[in-house]
Amino acid sequence: MTFLQNLKKGRSQLVFVGALLSASALILVLENRGVDLQETPAVPRINAVIAKANPLPVAEPRKISQKEYEQARIAWKYFENNTNAETMLVNSANGYPSTTIWDTGSYLIGLISAHRLGIVDTEEFDRRMNGALASIAKLELFDGVLPNKAYDVRTLKMASYDNKRDERGLGWSTLDVSRFLVPLAYVLRNHPEHAGAVEDVLSRWDLSRLVKDGEMVGTAVRDGETVLRQEGRVGYEQYGAKAMMMFGLDAVQATQAGRNADFQEMREVDLPVDKRSMGGGSAFVTSEPYMLDGLDFGFDSISHALASNVYRVQEKRFEDTGIHTAVSESHISEAPYFVYSTIWGGGDEWAVMRLDGTRYDEKRTLSTKAAFAWDALFATDYTKTLVRSINTLADPEKGWMEGRYELDGSPNSSITCNTNGVVLAAIAFKQFGPLMRHRVM
Repeated sequence: MTFLQNLKKGRSQLVFVGALLSASALILVLENRGVDLQETPAVPRINAVIAKANPLPVAEPRKISQKEYEQARIAWKYFENNTNAETMLVNSANGYPSTTIWDTGSYLIGLISAHRLGIVDTEEFDRRMNGALASIAKLELFDGVLPNKAYDVRTLKMASYDNKRDERGLGWSTLDVSRFLVPLAYVLRNHPEHAGAVEDVLSRWDLSRLVKDGEMVGTAVRDGETVLRQEGRVGYEQYGAKAMMMFGLDAVQATQAGRNADFQEMREVDLPVDKRSMGGGSAFVTSEPYMLDGLDFGFDSISHALASNVYRVQEKRFEDTGIHTAVSESHISEAPYFVYSTIWGGGDEWAVMRLDGTRYDEKRTLSTKAAFAWDALFATDYTKTLVRSINTLADPEKGWMEGRYELDGSPNSSITCNTNGVVLAAIAFKQFGPLMRHRVM
């Protein structure tokens, strides 16, 4: 079906799509203004870093190889195996019937990517998209206004992180919702026949509660009461804010990395770090938000420079030590099951930690999704080495494993929605470029 045919089919939703495109234009204006919006003392420092960063060239789109197609097909196998037949939602980890809004966003991006690559045909795309959006429109909401942080995919009921029924709920994560808004924005721009289903979802959500005074605001539950808190740190905050502004939300302050950015010199590279604390310790730096910003939106001038430095530190560690390094947040195959493998965290280089600051450095993982994403974005000799080094982590019947433990080289055998969604997005990027940038083929 052509774009014009899609528009005719979805003409009743064109006002909704038009509003979205207007908000998208606003993002581009703000990005072009860049650091001119920043007026805090941190601005001269970030300006100096940007000026000397020498961003790496972003790889040009090209036709993927048969091997890359097979890599994407293996990633799609995860979703075939983990889709609930009744709700059409996907498990966040292999065989575990729980999900988050972040993981649901990763699933939809994976679905979109598989469709773009021809792994999924249009009939299957429509069936899955319709089914997922219909279920999401029925989710039990936290405080009746926004999605909870975790759900049982079988019941659509709020759950705890160990997937037990939680009638009160955990609160909402603004970052999780922002990740989910990215595929919704793509659907509205490219598949207006699904615009009604998207509106059915968003008409139940009060998106205005996600922001306050230009900042992103999440919630938690303390002693049974809902507690508001600013959410997001440098990198994650800017990624989330871009998604929110596509839906007309005032997240202007959150787009400005210079307000809270400091820089830690590592291997003669200025690494962006956040001056604010997080949980039990200092904020941390991972590959995740920078690679997602590139894959989903295409870098702006600031994120391009910062992402280049985040990547360079990891490449330099390999050059200095011979240890393949591509770190990010990830599930792990044993307790505590989820950690942040950082470049800088808790005041230390290469810390592996939980949000409360507890350290698990022995669980540092070469991340499958980071290897694929950095290779898609920068296509350097080192990124090609990274992808080769994780090639044995593909299970053709299950999908891609999370990565490889640095300590002994054994597989981090957890298999998840987020990693396989990012692998699909990275391979689609190689052929089509950023998800949210229109390109004439």
